Amino acid sequence: MNMIQVRRVVASAAVFAMAGLGVLAVASPASASPESGDSHCVARATPGPVEAVCFGSFAEALQFASGGRLTSGPKNGSEGVKSPEFVARVNAANDEANRVSAASGYDTVISIDYTGTGHSGSELIWLGTGNCTTSTGNTDYRIDTMPSGWVNVVSSFYAFANCWVQHWEDPNQGGAHVGYTDSRSTIGSLDNKTSSELWS
Repeated sequence: MNMIQVRRVVASAAVFAMAGLGVLAVASPASASPESGDSHCVARATPGPVEAVCFGSFAEALQFASGGRLTSGPKNGSEGVKSPEFVARVNAANDEANRVSAASGYDTVISIDYTGTGHSGSELIWLGTGNCTTSTGNTDYRIDTMPSGWVNVVSSFYAFANCWVQHWEDPNQGGAHVGYTDSRSTIGSLDNKTSSELWS
């Protein structure tokens, strides 16, 4: 990774920290591109331009994403979502975030995208400001374009915070889509074809 990429990732992390995610050390920032090997990234679910911040391990990314509520985790996200205890810990951290720090925002883990089927490969942890509503007749979160390096690479996902997800083939929720659905080990017809997403 060149120095420009390192500066971009560190600068993005500083912006995340100032936005209320908590001041956490960014250890060994990694490339934002999942094609470069296992990447462990975090991004906000917002309709504007989305930038991912990546870390050397899933545990570091999860600690950052949870605003420091989850200080330990598995080496990779695939191990985590296969453990009911881990899923319960993420849900408990989300509940705590909703109770005590709704004003700070962006420390609720709403889903994790994976580059491989079966919740494997590189991970992209999506953040929201709180849990999704019960109805799927509204949109709680949206991203109009995937972060750099994450277009057409998502093959599975795991949803949290009462959210269900739609994956869209084109930017701005265009083309074919799958969902709303809850966690899936494969996105089927949209494996490696996601360009935008909605959460409800």
